[in-house]
Parts: sequence; C-alpha cells; structure tokens
Amino acid sequence: MEKDIFLDIFCFFIGKDRGYVTEKLNGGGLHAVIGIVILIERSLVKIEKNNKLGMHDLPTTWVHWQEFAYNYIPDDFYLGNIVVIDLKHSNIEQVWNESKLLWNLKILNLSHSKYLKSTPDFSKSPNLEKLIMKDCPKLSEVHQSIGDLNHLLLINLKDCTSLNNLPKKIYKLKSLKTLILSVCSKIDRLEEDIVQMESLTTLIAKDTSIKEVIFFLLLFGLGCHQQ
Repeated sequence: MEKDIFLDIFCFFIGKDRGYVTEKLNGGGLHAVIGIVILIERSLVKIEKNNKLGMHDLPTTWVHWQEFAYNYIPDDFYLGNIVVIDLKHSNIEQVWNESKLLWNLKILNLSHSKYLKSTPDFSKSPNLEKLIMKDCPKLSEVHQSIGDLNHLLLINLKDCTSLNNLPKKIYKLKSLKTLILSVCSKIDRLEEDIVQMESLTTLIAKDTSIKEVIFFLLLFGLGCHQQ
C-alpha cells in the first residue's frame, strides 16, 4: 500500500495539499492517512509550508514506463532531479505542454512512440547526452534548440520515416559523436555545415536519400561512416 501511495504522490501530487491528496487516494481504495504518515516517518515524503506534500531532495535512478498512456507528460508529473526518462512504446503525441527545467537529465528515450509528432524543446535540458527516438513514424520536426545541447553525444532517429529535414542548428553540435538516421527515407541531404561537427565519428544513414554527404566527409577528412 505504501508503495502505491508513494508512486502516486511522486508522479502526480507533489506540491498538492495533504488533505486533497488524502481524499483522492482514499477514493482510489488506498488508506492514505496512515500511508502518508508511514512515508513521512521513512523520510520519503515531507510536509512543507501550507500543508503541501513534498519530496526530499534526493537524486532520482530513472523513470521507466513502457506504454505510457497519456498524450503528454502531465504538468504535475514530478520529475525532480531525474537523470533518465525512458518512455518507449508510449502514446504521447508531444512530450509536454511547456518545457520543464530538467538540469540533470542525461538520457531521453522515446523510441517506438507511434503518435509522437515532434521532439520537445530542449532549452531547459542543457545537459542531455543521449537522445533516442527510434521508430517514431509520425515524427516530423526536431526542435531547433537541439543545437544548444553542448554535451550531446548521441542522436538516434532510426526509422523516423516522416522526418524530412534536420534543423540547421544541429550542425553546431561540437560534442556529438554518433548520428543515426537509417531509414529516415525522406531525408535527402545533409548541409555542408556538417563539417562543423568536429567530434562526429559515426554517421549511420542507411536507406535514406542522402547522396552528397560522403563527398564532404572525405573532403574535410572526417572519420565518419555511412552505413
């Protein structure tokens, strides 16, 4: 019971009034009065000003939720100091309504999200290192803020068959080592600015319409592979 109460509070009720949360959880068949007391005693939940529920400032191992049922991550879904968001096979159409400050986020995996139409705004996730969005067949837009991710190492967009171009700012990624575009069949070219991606060592672009990239890679001596 305490585990279910903790997860509900963690995901949906941070910053909410204790009485309101107790009423909601009791309505769902949980014994919230005693459950919240136990969580407080175990230092898993705390009561803040105005009787609001809060969490202790602990590092947070990972959100892994396959087949996430919502169309987007709710605004009151607590992400705290999250490092990894893994929502493979989700039903989301957009990641969130408003971008959230996720300073510690390192990995975002939204692979196999059949209804996802665009990447999120990355401006408040400055330390992202891996973006994995394989097999998102409706994905048609990569937000231009991706070009501001100075720590990004990997982009995997394999099988994103509706994606027909990349934002020009993506070529400013000097830290990027691996770019995977296989089966992005509508992408027919990469800009000459790809030579600015000085850390890029692996380009996998099998089954795309890209024809000119090899010339530029060889001309500027970049050790990339079109596989």
